[in-house]
Amino acid sequence: MTRSPGESDRKQPAEESMGKSFAVLGAGFSIVVSALGGMVLGSYLDRRGQSHLFAAIGFLLGLLAGLHRAYLLIRSIASKRRPP
Repeated sequence: MTRSPGESDRKQPAEESMGKSFAVLGAGFSIVVSALGGMVLGSYLDRRGQSHLFAAIGFLLGLLAGLHRAYLLIRSIASKRRPP
């Protein structure tokens, strides 16, 4: 796509905020999917054995992994500087 000489390479504010919104939404999904994935894996391990502890441990480990991933996503968004 060609640009006119006066057109800048900067994104429009609405496009930039939409990108940040989708990144934050992705961080939320990361938390939920990781926690549920850990719980499902733990439930599978509970069915194979006599304990009912693996589902809780899997949920907590998945939650921690999801929170870590969300933190990395939010930090990457916050660290990007705006052009002058």
